[in-house]
Order: sequence, then structure tokens, then C-alpha cells
Amino acid sequence: MIKAFQIRAARAMAGLSIEDLAATTGLSAQDLLMIEKEDQPRTASAAFESVRHALEQAGVGFFEVAEASFGGPGVFMKQKLGSSDGIRPENLDATNDD
Repeated sequence: MIKAFQIRAARAMAGLSIEDLAATTGLSAQDLLMIEKEDQPRTASAAFESVRHALEQAGVGFFEVAEASFGGPGVFMKQKLGSSDGIRPENLDATNDD
């Protein structure tokens, strides 16, 4: 099961406010704040799964177990950068220098 710090980090990476995530999951903003602070009982797994699904739909992935190369549970962005997200490394040259 994902941890509260992963939910906070994933929401930040996806650029979602508490209100955005509440609208997507159907949970109240207060419930989400309790989940992010680990005040929510872990027996509410349906709420955690709803949050996880919404964050994964927003392009976030989760490491749930210690990964040798990453050091432990965490989050990462799954989606590729879009064309408006900057210059791809292979297109960098002196003409793009500011």
C-alpha cells in the first residue's frame, strides 16, 4: 500500500491541488488531508485505492518496495514530456542558448 508521503509527493508532481484530487476521487478535501497526514485509518483501503488510481491517471507511478537502485518507496512521472514541456536534449545547441 502506498504511504502518505508518496501521496503528497505524487500530488505535487502531478500539479494537483487538494480540490482537484477531491473532485477526481469523490473524496472530501478534509478526507484527503487526513490521508496525506496519515490520520486516516489504513482500513479505508478503498479511499487509498481511489487516490492511487487518480494519481496514476495523472501520470504518476509508485515504487512500493525498496528498490536497490532507488533506496526505497517513492514516486516517479510515467508520462513523456509533451512538445510544450521544453527542448529535448537532442535538440539543444548554441541557437537555443539564452
